[in-house]
Amino acid sequence: MLWRWRLRFQKLHKERLKKLYEKVEKIQASCAVVTSPADIFYLTGSGGGGLLVAGFGRTVLFAPSVSYYEASLSSSGVVDECIEYRKALPLKKIKEAAAAGKAVCDPAFISMSMYDKLRSAGIALVKSERLVLSLRMKKDGEEIKKIDRACRSAANVVDSLDVEKFIGSSEASLAAHLCERAWHAGCAGVSFEPVVAAGKSSASPHHHPSHSRIIEDGLLKIDYGVKYKGYASDLTRTFILNKFKDNFDYEIILSQVESAKTEAAEKLKPGAACCEIYRAAYRKLEEYGIEKNFVHGLGHGVGIQVHEPPYLKPGSDTVLQEGMVVTVEPGVYFPGAGGVRLEDTYLITREGSRLLTR
Repeated sequence: MLWRWRLRFQKLHKERLKKLYEKVEKIQASCAVVTSPADIFYLTGSGGGGLLVAGFGRTVLFAPSVSYYEASLSSSGVVDECIEYRKALPLKKIKEAAAAGKAVCDPAFISMSMYDKLRSAGIALVKSERLVLSLRMKKDGEEIKKIDRACRSAANVVDSLDVEKFIGSSEASLAAHLCERAWHAGCAGVSFEPVVAAGKSSASPHHHPSHSRIIEDGLLKIDYGVKYKGYASDLTRTFILNKFKDNFDYEIILSQVESAKTEAAEKLKPGAACCEIYRAAYRKLEEYGIEKNFVHGLGHGVGIQVHEPPYLKPGSDTVLQEGMVVTVEPGVYFPGAGGVRLEDTYLITREGSRLLTR
């Protein structure tokens, strides 16, 4: 059974490499130089970083010594060769792998220093934005299975919490509990540092859990995700603990944000523009007069990284396609009082969308 799984794994990654080769050919380049660890993982299955030269003639993974053993095993049968390096990148060998002609790279994931070194070694680099990211936006069946598992695991952890038991505890202690639960759920830890924001702290969209901030009556916002076999999940829940003390009507705000999320989620389908999904939520919040307190985008793609394209935000003309995975997370924030955000992750299907954080 193991050899069958290995053959399927190799076939899957070779198909991904083939799509990259076709893209390289359209750019009229001879190969791609890939430096993003997430892109290398997507193409080869190796999570150890390094540098990948992917061309029609030969594909070579250059792996640092610290991750060479893992890289050579995980990329076996996918790349033609895995070459170890200790300190500096082996520029001469990279040039040999790149051969003659242009080599295309993603400017978002290559430092100016590395770019200059490769150029000075005689590698003719040209830039192409979202070189591999554009392929990663649409998930294949294997990716969807892993994201679905990560999403269900995260939802099980958060939605089964008896949050009122944490009244009197610090934000940090609840964050530690959430991190521990990720491992108990059979996942490889959390996909990002959990946001645990109690009371007035919830007015900060990305509040860092504090040892000194105690969870009391009022709002408790939790933003959480886990990682399963290299793939992330993301969700946010806002709880109202016991009776609120001040003059901020949490329940009304919470229902209004839920309404905006529902309005946007109902429009998730192939062919819908990302900016239009954002506008649907914004207009609903506008009806309630709280749109100015909505200070971030509506959502983002989820995959190997917890934040990746496409982005549901103003000005994004990206069109949703079947197989994309996105969050919908409207939030409103009132400095000095509190904030509310609700977030779920959805798979774009042929008919519309499917809730994954169920």
